Amino acid sequence: WVSDFTYVSTWQGFVYVAFVIDTFADRIVGWGDWFNNRRLLGPIGNIPPAEAEENFYAQRDVLDMVA
Repeated sequence: WVSDFTYVSTWQGFVYVAFVIDTFADRIVGWGDWFNNRRLLGPIGNIPPAEAEENFYAQRDVLDMVA
């Protein structure tokens, strides 16, 4: 088996792709992809940063009014 790890540029960022190739059968045994956006947007709920910031300040204003 041989493995390959590479990245491809897309419109939304980079996609990291890993392949596992069976050289005897000459076919791809498995593969996986990982979008850079998953890592960047995961902690804020996979929403655009501007929307996350808007939600943060909207929640902060509500909490200020309660106190």
